[in-house]
Amino acid sequence: MNNSDLQYCSYILPKVSRTFAINISYLRSSGIYNSVLSSYLICRAADTIEDSEALSIENQILLLEDFKQILKEENVERLKRWMSSCTNISHDPYENDLIKNFDKVFRLYINLKEEEKNALFNPIAVMIEGMVSFLKKYKHTSPIVFKDMKETEHYCYYVAGTVGELLTHLFVLHGENADKLEPYKIDFGTALQLTNILKDFMLDFHTRGISYIPEELLTEVGVSIEDFIQIKYPEKTKAIIENLANRTKKKLDAALTYSLALNNHKIRIFCLLPLFFALATLKKIKSNKFHGEGYLNKISKSEVFSICFRLRWIYKKNKTIENYYRQIWNT
Repeated sequence: MNNSDLQYCSYILPKVSRTFAINISYLRSSGIYNSVLSSYLICRAADTIEDSEALSIENQILLLEDFKQILKEENVERLKRWMSSCTNISHDPYENDLIKNFDKVFRLYINLKEEEKNALFNPIAVMIEGMVSFLKKYKHTSPIVFKDMKETEHYCYYVAGTVGELLTHLFVLHGENADKLEPYKIDFGTALQLTNILKDFMLDFHTRGISYIPEELLTEVGVSIEDFIQIKYPEKTKAIIENLANRTKKKLDAALTYSLALNNHKIRIFCLLPLFFALATLKKIKSNKFHGEGYLNKISKSEVFSICFRLRWIYKKNKTIENYYRQIWNT
């Protein structure tokens, strides 16, 4: 690895995720910045393939399976061929740039310590295998509507719970207490993913033809997926959203327990920031009314700034953090 690889990875991170760029920046000089940075960009590359509308499902599956083997074998020549097969697969120019320059991410990854690579690879492999399994299951289905909450949570585990496992392995390598973190590691990632599902449910259906909000919840209130997405019956749509929001809140509570068990202050604020962003987003989703074209459910830049500012002052104080958590949810 050379400095240009690290510089590129640090440059592209906020281009592909403004939110995670904020909390990952707090890990600089922590000892795990390179491992978290490279693992996030690896996961983002896999996600870009999974979400690509330019690729057939058969090609998505082949590219993801090849990607997993490249990471396992650390095969530079195979990586070059893979990159040439992934040109302009996204509508997002920065995601395309990430794939085009993925050799820089790859070098950052393969130059990590062996124990760090071992901590990263297995959860990433499980994530990719999960993406492939869902692509295979639904390749002849349109639109895609998940069957029940079990399936939705299963998907959330593959794409986000595995990240909780990955991070926990890294944190333990760097001195954190495994016994305190293990019970909550999957809930941490799953809670963030469920929040995103609620935030983007209309966009996912209109642009990708998929509803991660399952048929089970629709059936409970007697509404079809089309009527749900079109918000034909606002009260029924609201009931479904509140149901899933309440389930998500319980997982965010577990994520708070996880975060407060962390001793390293840089790692702690790294976890607290996305947790509080998700909490504020979920609160807005749960309390919003329908506004013609959808739900206004993104937190503002000023809210992001306020959360960052507040947590920078209180992140060492468990009771104060718990009070701030309750304040956001209850006001």
